Amino acid sequence: MGESENGIDVPLPPPLIFLGLFVIGSVTGYFIPIPLLPGGAALPTGIVIALAGVYLSLVSFREFARAKTPPDFRPVRAIVSAGPYRYTRNPIYISFSTIYAGLGIAFNSLVTFLPLLVAIAVVDRVIVPREERYLEKRFGEEYLRYKAKVRRWV
Repeated sequence: MGESENGIDVPLPPPLIFLGLFVIGSVTGYFIPIPLLPGGAALPTGIVIALAGVYLSLVSFREFARAKTPPDFRPVRAIVSAGPYRYTRNPIYISFSTIYAGLGIAFNSLVTFLPLLVAIAVVDRVIVPREERYLEKRFGEEYLRYKAKVRRWV
């Protein structure tokens, strides 16, 4: 595992990390119900937050399309630095976290959030470092300048 001329090798694609841990958290939350918010506030609040995450995801993927480069782990053709990539190097992972959090709130389940912390840690400690090594190797100084200018997270 690591970087190759075919792209970035990852142990598990991040969407599956988030989805799998969300399923684990949701099932656990069903059996150990610990509410987050009182009454009917959880569902509308969670939906708004999840939709904000979906919007960020769509805008982020649109920037990859504009740059004519794949958003997954195939070899990239360009550094995407427009749109949300002006503010964070990882808006798609932020969007996944936001969608997850919104759904956890909508389900009104505190227990759902514990696996979210695991997902964020795995992406931050395993996936992102591989991506950054790959981008540094592929784009050199151009990526290092972008990395110095834009924070990893918000």
